[in-house]
Amino acid sequence: MPRSFRSLAAVCVGDAQPFRADATAGRADASKSELARAGEPSRGEPKRLPPVAPPRPAVGTLTVR
Repeated sequence: MPRSFRSLAAVCVGDAQPFRADATAGRADASKSELARAGEPSRGEPKRLPPVAPPRPAVGTLTVR
């Protein structure tokens, strides 16, 4: 086995996770009234996007060669 594969095999051992999954996180656990209070759009309602910022003015002059 080439050396690079041996070092990779040492890193990838078993199903160890570098993080713990939070079983309580997610939208599935929240009720509809909690989502409505949080400002989430209801089913069929379009998403509310943040306002679009106007374009910033250019700095300096634009020269086309």
